Order: sequence, then C-alpha cells, then structure tokens
Amino acid sequence: MKPYLEKRVFKKLKDKESFKSVKVVYGVVTWNEDIDLCADSIYESSYSYNE
Repeated sequence: MKPYLEKRVFKKLKDKESFKSVKVVYGVVTWNEDIDLCADSIYESSYSYNE
C-alpha cells in the first residue's frame, strides 16, 4: 500500500484513523465512496512477472 500513499486520492489514507476504516465490499478493498482498490489492481501490482 505504501507506494499508493503518495498518489492523489490515496494521500488521505496517511491518516491512521482513515486507513483503519478499511472494509471489503463485493471483493473491493474500500475506505469510502472515493477510495478503493479492486482485486485485479491488487493482484496486478503484487504479481512478479519475472517468475
């Protein structure tokens, strides 16, 4: 998650209380109506293509 915290909308999540409000809704990691990460994005950013 750390690399995302410098990007526009995700900067709000630097606040620990905001970050702790995370929940999963229909397979999407979300903090509110404005901030979310879909499962595909999480998978794509975590997968090493060198393997």
